[in-house]
Amino acid sequence: MNPTRERRPSTLRRAVAAAGLALVATGVALAPVAAAEGPGYGATADALAVSWDVSPAPQAAGPAELAPSGPRLRLQGVGFRGGSTTEVRFGDDATRSVSADDTGTVEASVVAASVTSAPGTSVVAVGVTPSGSRRVLVGSVPPEPSGRGPADLVPVVAGGVGLVLTASTLRRRRRG
Repeated sequence: MNPTRERRPSTLRRAVAAAGLALVATGVALAPVAAAEGPGYGATADALAVSWDVSPAPQAAGPAELAPSGPRLRLQGVGFRGGSTTEVRFGDDATRSVSADDTGTVEASVVAASVTSAPGTSVVAVGVTPSGSRRVLVGSVPPEPSGRGPADLVPVVAGGVGLVLTASTLRRRRRG
C-alpha cells in the first residue's frame, strides 16, 4: 500500500472536522447578536424588551445618597411616534412617562427597587404610532441574572478542542 493514500483520507477527515468546528463556533458566537440588538430584530418588533442592566449605574452629580443604586431594569420598544410621550407601567405600580427618541424608540433604565420587579411581572408601554393610532407593547420582567452559566463555557471548550486538534496534528507531523 502507498503511505500517501493512507494519509489523504485522514487529512481530509481532519479538514472536514476543522471546518465543521469552525462553522459551529461561528454559529455559537453569532447566535446572541440578533437578541442583543434589542427589539425590532429577530421578529420582536411587537414586544417590549425588558432586561437586567448589568452595566454600572450612571453616577449622579451631587451627594451619593441622592444617586439611585442597585440592580436596574432596561426597557426598549420601537414603533412609537418620534418625540412622543409613552406611558410605562410595571405590574400594578403607577405609570411613568418616557419620551421616544426621534426614531420612535423608547428606552429607559429603572432602579428595580423602585418598581415591582419580580420575575414574570408584566410591563406595559402605551403610546402613539407615527400614523396616530394607539400602540401597546407588552413585556415581562425576566429572572435576575445568576452569574455564570453553561453558555459561558462554550468558548473555553471550543478553544480546548482546537488546542487538542492542533497539538495532535503537530505531533503526527513530527513523527511522520
